[in-house]
Amino acid sequence: MKPETGERFLQLWEALGQQVGLDMYVQMRKVDRLIQRYGRASVAFCHAAGSRQRMRAYLKKLEEPPPEQLEKFLALLQSLPAILRTAMVQYAAQLPRHKQGRKPAVTPDVADKACADVYALIGQGRNQSQALKEVRERYNIAPRTMYRLWARWQEARKALISPLTKKG
Repeated sequence: MKPETGERFLQLWEALGQQVGLDMYVQMRKVDRLIQRYGRASVAFCHAAGSRQRMRAYLKKLEEPPPEQLEKFLALLQSLPAILRTAMVQYAAQLPRHKQGRKPAVTPDVADKACADVYALIGQGRNQSQALKEVRERYNIAPRTMYRLWARWQEARKALISPLTKKG
């Protein structure tokens, strides 16, 4: 291949790397390792693509392609970022979604302990608001969160007890 054709290829190769935000030589070294491990079809190209000097030497060894074939290949190389972008978007759509929303302020175990403590304090003679205040301070739980947890605890308790108290 003529030096000017090789230089054109190298400039396009490096521009491609800049467009996708990668050092193409480093990436091709990784691909080179994969190909050596899993297949030998394009080992010479991938090995050469690991650095500018090796790529230049590799391109010098090649025959000069016909102008129309060269232009087609360079056009394909220029369109590679769009092809990669499309492939990445399709791949990203297949990835599992991240759960949205806030993480719970209180773990279920702490919530159960706190509500059981409130219930125990009420059993010792404290009124509900005093017991809730004492427990939320002990476990460092926000007031609204504590009231919400207590309401859920009460609902669950009622749901468990109501079938037992029905006369049948």
